Amino acid sequence: GGGAGAGAGGADTDTKFNRGLATCAMTAVHVALSGALLQAAGGSVAMAAGCLLVLLALLALQVHVLLAGSGQLVYRRSEMETVDSKAQLAVKAAQEGVGPVAMLSLLDFWLLFLALMLALGAGVTVINNLSQMVSAFPALVPTAGVVSHSLLKLLACANTLGRLASGLLSDRLAARVSRVTFTVYCIGGMAVGQLLLSFVGESAPLFGLFLGVTVVGWFFGSLFWAMPTLTMELFGQKHFGANRGLVGLSPAIGGYMLSTLLAGKVYAASAGEDNNCVAGGACYRAAWVLNGVLVCGAVGLATWLSHRRARRAPPNALSRIS
Repeated sequence: GGGAGAGAGGADTDTKFNRGLATCAMTAVHVALSGALLQAAGGSVAMAAGCLLVLLALLALQVHVLLAGSGQLVYRRSEMETVDSKAQLAVKAAQEGVGPVAMLSLLDFWLLFLALMLALGAGVTVINNLSQMVSAFPALVPTAGVVSHSLLKLLACANTLGRLASGLLSDRLAARVSRVTFTVYCIGGMAVGQLLLSFVGESAPLFGLFLGVTVVGWFFGSLFWAMPTLTMELFGQKHFGANRGLVGLSPAIGGYMLSTLLAGKVYAASAGEDNNCVAGGACYRAAWVLNGVLVCGAVGLATWLSHRRARRAPPNALSRIS
């Protein structure tokens, strides 16, 4: 009787895991389709908000699926093998290495990929639209070329410093803060940068632009430090090159979604007949707000990944998985 009960429990766990992967796949498909819908709708803000609500609903469904039948989000380490028979796959992946095909079946991969896609995509949006952001402010038009060039140099410097500082700081904090958790803070910083840009005013836009671009550039660099680091730690070094290439698609997809489609349509909706917008911060404000909300969602995904890592670690092994 006990054996049959255990078998049923194992089947239930497998079903829960497979449904969780299916929901992740649905989320990825929705993100891809949202771009086509936004383009077809002519950059409608209402359509963008609707796509965002559906994305949040899918994330909520993911949480519900994984909690179904347990009512718990965090478990004791001793409970994990019983609760989720698939949990040890991620541990094995980090210890022995896993190839790109097998990596696609791991929830850890999708949490990392989607979090980086949203966070880095928001950073790409700023880089791609920097000159138009400056030209949108009438007060900056006479010196738009000089200001844009200065902001690009500032972003590049902040990007480089962010990469260097993140590596050094994460090493110093490794005994107390895992690198996955450290990445959560970096993604949170990107959300702050997006929201700072949404508050750039018409009276003194230069200061707001310099502040927002600096924050975005710093954490953009931090996240590019995190990408290869977490790829190796989560999925091993045996297939690092292929795995890194697969994870590296995240900023490309995120940049296309958030920059080319979302921000481009928001700008076009505010532009005049000459396709130029001179309404200042209003030209991109909706894009920065939506990006900020999406990056906050990325914070949630990365936090989930951090909790999964922490609960699988032995009590004295935090520094070894950091």
